[in-house]
Amino acid sequence: MVTGLLLLMSTLSGVILLYAPDLQKLFHPSLYDATPATQTISAQRARAAALAFVPDFKVDRVIKNRGIWAVRGELPDGERPQREIHVDPGTGDVLGIADTRGGVLGVLTNLHTCALSCDDYAGHWGATAYELNVLGNELRVGELLLGLIALALLGLSLSGIVLWWPGIKRMARGFALRRRKGRYATNYDLHKLAGMAAIPFLLMWAVTGAGFEFKQVDQAWYALLPGSQPPEQQDFESKPIAGRSISMSQAERIARELVPSGRLSSVTLPEPDKKESAYTIRFSEGVDPRQYDAHRGDVRVGVDQYSGRAKITDGDPSVQRPVSQVLWEAWGFPIHTGTAVNGGLRSPWVLFGLGPLLLAVTGMTTWLLRRRKRRAKAAVPAA
Repeated sequence: MVTGLLLLMSTLSGVILLYAPDLQKLFHPSLYDATPATQTISAQRARAAALAFVPDFKVDRVIKNRGIWAVRGELPDGERPQREIHVDPGTGDVLGIADTRGGVLGVLTNLHTCALSCDDYAGHWGATAYELNVLGNELRVGELLLGLIALALLGLSLSGIVLWWPGIKRMARGFALRRRKGRYATNYDLHKLAGMAAIPFLLMWAVTGAGFEFKQVDQAWYALLPGSQPPEQQDFESKPIAGRSISMSQAERIARELVPSGRLSSVTLPEPDKKESAYTIRFSEGVDPRQYDAHRGDVRVGVDQYSGRAKITDGDPSVQRPVSQVLWEAWGFPIHTGTAVNGGLRSPWVLFGLGPLLLAVTGMTTWLLRRRKRRAKAAVPAA
């Protein structure tokens, strides 16, 4: 029952977050009310517009998001300084300041992705932010809890398949729903049917969710499937050169030479306090697994902020990768979040995301009916 409550917390918050970017646009339409235009301003001009609007704004990333430029950074003060200044790509006018990490959606995001351990989202709880080393995984308490919830879901799903299995000869019985055999039989059968219908999604969420926290899941994936595990990704670093630097627009042009057919998704600026930091330019190339996410881009290019030296650091379209690697590295997160498809096709994620709620209701009802029956039987005096 305790595990069930934690699973409900995770799955129900996840169902709402399936449409978080769309809800942001629905709740704050003026922040996305851009002027239709065939020509759009550059990322650098969007950054300049944001800085003219808030001079002390510490910009770290410029994102092309749902028809506007979202200039992300930190306000000079505030409890949660992370904000986005939205800029009209047609006119260069500032549409307003968005707090995408605050409010109810911010709390739900913190709950679902960090178990309230992320201090840059609303709802942060310091007790879950304590850092641990668990089997070589550097995790906060909240992240450890999420990983354990995912493993519990995996165990419940696999054991549920075993308990449901009716045998080859009696397979039809496994899909029967007895409506005239009493509440117990009806709830018991409905519990089994709902569970088996949701099993593919529950297993997907369990495996990918555990993989976000535990490196052992990655290792198991590549051990069971053909293809080798890619080496651990290293940050692309700049080599400081006195008196030399390139602009944001220059970095974008250099990166585009490596991905000429790519669609620009975002430009991340070098960290001002880290000399070795570099530009990170993201492009969507071909079918982008994250094409419906708030932060798109399946190809990442690192550009030296001094010399302009550039390298594709992730998703190189010219490199042939094993299917297992593509599925896990490129598609794992988008399939987990539903952002691999548009909002209309995301309805199965909602339906099966609500499955644990139905399983909780039918499971609890079945348990109570069984308990009541046992108590009634025990109350009957022996003959």
